[in-house]
Amino acid sequence: MKALVVEDDYATQLIIGEILKACGHHPVMVTTAEEAQVMYQKENSDLIILDWLLPGMSGLDFCRWLRYQPQGDRPYVLMATAKDKAQDLHEVLKAGANDYISKPLDFSLLKIRLLVANQQVQLMNQRHAMEDAMRESEERFRSMANSAPVMLWMSKPEIQHDFFNDPWLLFRGKESKQEIGEGWLAGVHPDDFEVCRDLHHNKFSTLVNYDVEYRLQREDGEYRWILETGRPYGVHDNTCVGYVGSCVDITDQKRANDELRIFGEAIRSINEVVVITNSELEPPGPQIVFVNEAFTRHTGYTSEEVIGKTPRILQGPSTDRDFLNRLKSTLQQGLPFREETVNQRKDGSEYEVDVQISPVRDTEGNITHYIAIERDLTDLRKQEREMLRSAKLESLGLLAGGIAHDFNNLLMTIGGNISLAKLQLPPDDPKKEFLGEAEAATRRAADLAHQLLTFSKGGEPVKNICNLDDLIRKTVSFNLRGSNVKEEFNIAPDLWRARVDENQIAQVFDNLVINAREAMERDGGMLHISAENTTLTSEFGHVLAPGTYIKISVRDEGHGIPPEIASKIFDPYFTTKETGTGLGLAAVYSICRRHAGLVTVDSAPGHGATFHIYLPATQEKAQRRRSQPHAWIRGNGRILIMDDEATIRRVMSKTLTKLGYEVEEAQDGQEALDLYEKALSIDQPFDVACLDLTIPGGMGGDRIIGTMRERDPHLKAVACSGYSDNPIIANYKDHGFCAVLRKPFNLHELAEKVGELTGQKLSDTASLPQASQS
Repeated sequence: MKALVVEDDYATQLIIGEILKACGHHPVMVTTAEEAQVMYQKENSDLIILDWLLPGMSGLDFCRWLRYQPQGDRPYVLMATAKDKAQDLHEVLKAGANDYISKPLDFSLLKIRLLVANQQVQLMNQRHAMEDAMRESEERFRSMANSAPVMLWMSKPEIQHDFFNDPWLLFRGKESKQEIGEGWLAGVHPDDFEVCRDLHHNKFSTLVNYDVEYRLQREDGEYRWILETGRPYGVHDNTCVGYVGSCVDITDQKRANDELRIFGEAIRSINEVVVITNSELEPPGPQIVFVNEAFTRHTGYTSEEVIGKTPRILQGPSTDRDFLNRLKSTLQQGLPFREETVNQRKDGSEYEVDVQISPVRDTEGNITHYIAIERDLTDLRKQEREMLRSAKLESLGLLAGGIAHDFNNLLMTIGGNISLAKLQLPPDDPKKEFLGEAEAATRRAADLAHQLLTFSKGGEPVKNICNLDDLIRKTVSFNLRGSNVKEEFNIAPDLWRARVDENQIAQVFDNLVINAREAMERDGGMLHISAENTTLTSEFGHVLAPGTYIKISVRDEGHGIPPEIASKIFDPYFTTKETGTGLGLAAVYSICRRHAGLVTVDSAPGHGATFHIYLPATQEKAQRRRSQPHAWIRGNGRILIMDDEATIRRVMSKTLTKLGYEVEEAQDGQEALDLYEKALSIDQPFDVACLDLTIPGGMGGDRIIGTMRERDPHLKAVACSGYSDNPIIANYKDHGFCAVLRKPFNLHELAEKVGELTGQKLSDTASLPQASQS
């Protein structure tokens, strides 16, 4: 080993040098501590034999200087001194010497001390070599750790987290001393703090590999999601040297995963059909790799049945071949495609769809997949047909409204005069037969006018709470009387009630039963009528609001409805009968819609037809009403009649006069008010006022009723009209009227209504011939 001898006595220096050489060492001789400093800085020595007392700097001071030099702890220092007191020897060791030898030197003892020094130097060199290796290894580790793309830390059992690499410190914006130990826990999100703290406190007792996610505060104050992976190293006999951990910021990944999850859930849950295929356009074509739940609902195929197959599985007989050619050509150009077509479900039924197909490209712009979004147009097409049908009915309503008033006034005049003429004749007069035929023709014209009014605003239903059970049974049985068709009822005993216009709903069943009877006229059959309570949600989209409904089904056993005309049967003027008007089913549809309901039909050729009627249900109780037979009810009282048609005034006036009433007439609202004021002034007020709502060029009943009721709150007013754009007919009580008469009404209805309002009883009947309905 290299030895540095610092001795100012030349003879002693030579002897020590010879002994060192003899022991195989390489001595260098100097006489002062200052020379020794220079020599040591040039070349380090393994062994230094140092005299305490030297000229200039003493051996103790040199020893102290040495230990402060880089790697100054490595040389083995043997101090030679003549001092032998314990305190002196303590000073030697305190200055940093490893051993000492007393002067004068005992050369035999020196050899032994050199042998010991040699062994100690070898041990120290080995230890230093190990430390250098560890330091070099640690430096390499730190260099690699600081260059790593992830955050790293190390911990030992005696201290939590004794190392953090540069990426960690940069992320945290902290210095290493701030994070060492448990300092780093200050940056953990409060909701994750306990989990992290407990995990790191217990890891050395469990020695498990672990992965944990938590939020750690970044330098800018934002909490970021961290995925931490911890592993023990140097494991032996249930102990380990330490733990090493890596941390990765996974915030963006979690957000992307959340977005993908939300996107996936959205695709799975949306009502539109989503189909994803690969990009193969050559035969056999692209293969399906994904379908959502809506695909199964709309097509009937499960995902297992179609994955790996081509979309051709959805093509049917009605699929346009030109559509397929256009589709392929567009996709081959790498362009998106959108058109409507007809697809086929698993059960063979067809449905219209709007297809939108877009290419999916990778980062290099290559098409990897196609995504198709298909929107089922079945409900939309139904709604469009409903809207078109409603538009046609609205047009018909405008036409009906335009002619209804004058037409009904004419019918009122004709029918009223026929009834008066019959009243003037003896019961056995042969002229009554001719008048009866004229009266029947008038009645048929009135029915047609009533059916036309169904489509107009004046046809708004006058609704009352009704038990449909009796109405259905009576209407069906009456229309099948005398035919070869039998009826079968299946009506729920707890059938809900409905707020309906009974006359209009009866007209619905009249039309349906008559059509069914005619469909089975040749061979006869059974007409099945059922009624049940039902609750609808979104079965009919925007056409029918969710709620409770009464569903009435009328099923015949006739020849059915051909598919090509099934969508037209509710259109006005459409008919397959030689003598039909084409208004029957249109009226059925219009009445149902005016009641916030709907009528639909199911039919197949040769299997009859089933009409389903949906009417809103109510929990209100039906009003009990007394039915009265036709009778001419006598009465007394003062009656005011206002109508712009003189013939109608005359018919009504003559009828009521014959029944015992005192009648005055007015042709418009002003004249009616004048008569009304005059009657009040002489204390002879009118008991009942029959007021026509529509007076061309003048005030109608709707404009004068308020004034009349203010002057006499006890006045009983009847609203009369063949047509009106206002809602008075349907809601007459809200406008001050006590009753309503729709033109053309018959004279029996007039007599009964006036008798009812004047308090007459059914027993107060006139001995007049009974008139027929007009």
